[in-house]
Amino acid sequence: MAFFHGVETFNVASGTQPVTQVNTSVIGLVGIFPKGAINTLTLCNSEQDTVQFGDSLFPMQGTESLRMIYAEDPGAKVLVVNIYNPATTSTAVAAEAITITNGKAQLANAVLSQAGAVVVENGGGTVYTEGTDYNYTDLGVVTIIPSGAISEGDALEVDYFTFNVAGLAAADFVGVAGPPRTGFKLFSESYDTFGLNPMIFACPQYSGLDAVANEMEAQCVAFRARCVVDETAADTRTELISNRTTAGKSFATTSTRVIPCGPWQKNYNYLGALQDYPYSMFLVGVMSANARVNGYWKSPSNKTLKGVVSPEYPMLGTGPNDASADVQLLNAAGITSVVKVGGSYNTYGNRSAAFPTSTAPENFIAIQWVDDIVSISLELAMIRFIDEPLVQATIDSIRGTANGFISTLIARGALLLGSEVYYDPADNTAVELAAGHVTFRREYASPTPAERIT
Repeated sequence: MAFFHGVETFNVASGTQPVTQVNTSVIGLVGIFPKGAINTLTLCNSEQDTVQFGDSLFPMQGTESLRMIYAEDPGAKVLVVNIYNPATTSTAVAAEAITITNGKAQLANAVLSQAGAVVVENGGGTVYTEGTDYNYTDLGVVTIIPSGAISEGDALEVDYFTFNVAGLAAADFVGVAGPPRTGFKLFSESYDTFGLNPMIFACPQYSGLDAVANEMEAQCVAFRARCVVDETAADTRTELISNRTTAGKSFATTSTRVIPCGPWQKNYNYLGALQDYPYSMFLVGVMSANARVNGYWKSPSNKTLKGVVSPEYPMLGTGPNDASADVQLLNAAGITSVVKVGGSYNTYGNRSAAFPTSTAPENFIAIQWVDDIVSISLELAMIRFIDEPLVQATIDSIRGTANGFISTLIARGALLLGSEVYYDPADNTAVELAAGHVTFRREYASPTPAERIT
């Protein structure tokens, strides 16, 4: 070392590092679509990305789900798994009679274009040419081309293929671990493929199947996520509540990660008529928007539903503050529902399926969500310290890194003052430290929602 007489400075990087919060609101959706890759994990970052799965009005569970999700949250990230194969599960419609009125006619069913072309004939042996005499849409609208051979008022016969989901079973949605993986089992590839994991699972309508609901719950445990489950259409308020304690029903669980919801909700279908849709289609979109825009520590309850026209059947009661109203009875059974506030319908319900069996704070949806996000974020942040020398400087850096993140969440209102991560020498014996194992404790609380105001 060269001789030096004086003062000098060396810059050494601090051991404390910022914590990157994991994506809080990615939706994992398993569904049936008329188009798109089959049993492949696909990321949709916007509504424009959903075009690959077919027209948003196409009357299938998957396309309808994406339509409702993006109506509630235009910025949603959705990991999509399509389990439907139109080549093997479609129905041929032969000689459906139509009459051209105002240059077009509506078929009785939507059309699977990739399963076979629409064939239009006049019933007397003349077969018309697509693109010359007529065009058609996936929604089953046949339009004549003015320069073609079909005229206004002509009576025609149409052969085409439409979807058939009667053969689908719970096992198709649950999937297999493979290889290749299918159904819900595909989400184990999400982190390696896209660098993110689903935090909200949905399988609208089919989550009413007990086997599907059980698989969704298992996925939630693995990913530290939550899932929204339905029961069947037309279930009354009494039946929904009864299903909470009936073996074999999707509602029959006490998991903090399962969110039972009902009843179904009305929106317009591809023919412009009101139709009943599973409430989970709408609710997962609201949950995504709330976590992304307002913060995952804020309850998804009492948020406006943009896509709901009305519930499946009238919700009885004099208003949201009527203690005997349907929505109150559903909430009391741990079922998230809807309530009319002014001219809109709002989500209503703070609790998971753990309630009322458990009244611990984590039965609140938002509190379980905070616990998951904080835990996952801190665990990922600690990877950089793995295999570093286990000395006091490393211990201080770990604690400083964790508490920097905790302080940020306190400032945002996600955690309460006094929350911290600390090192307790009693947890770290000489034997444990010699084995390369260091332990920290996390004591924290997040605010409960103001569920009742007196």
